[in-house]
Amino acid sequence: DGKSALGGIDFNVTVLTTGFWPSYQVQDANLCPEMQKAQQVFHNFYNGRTQHRRLQWIHSLGQATIAAKLNNRRHDLIVNSYQALILLLFVKDETHDLGFIQNTTGLDAILTKKLLATLTISKYKILTKSGDAKTIEDDATFAPNDAFQCPHRKIKIPPPLAEETHNKERVEEDRSIAIEAAIVRIMKM
Repeated sequence: DGKSALGGIDFNVTVLTTGFWPSYQVQDANLCPEMQKAQQVFHNFYNGRTQHRRLQWIHSLGQATIAAKLNNRRHDLIVNSYQALILLLFVKDETHDLGFIQNTTGLDAILTKKLLATLTISKYKILTKSGDAKTIEDDATFAPNDAFQCPHRKIKIPPPLAEETHNKERVEEDRSIAIEAAIVRIMKM
């Protein structure tokens, strides 16, 4: 039973082939032990069923629900995998600086700042930070928000917006190919 092997963690995986999956940049991360164990259990299961396929984990598309007690009230925080990695660093009500968070998670500086902004500056301020209220500085420190107030039990924290990777020329090229294909189909009729 996979759930008992993971210490009661509910872990679901969706496997798609690259033909059905858009291409994403894969950002390596240092997963926490619980996530590593869940990933390894599934990897062993999957390799036992298929011999010729290779798994590539895209953690930026993952989702986690973290049961948190904030300001003496229980909340279910629905976050992406990277946000979960950051939040799990604060289980013991510790204060961490940006460098520690970045080194522990293994994420690059820009992504780490964007993730921390979703947890400190956005609508739901799960963490507090030192310094300017609107930006994340390199010397900022972060701590759990003891004054967090929200009437909802389930809180979905949106991930940072993905950067636009396509430029206008690429879009125009794709459109022209699609238009040419449509014209050829019409002419064959």
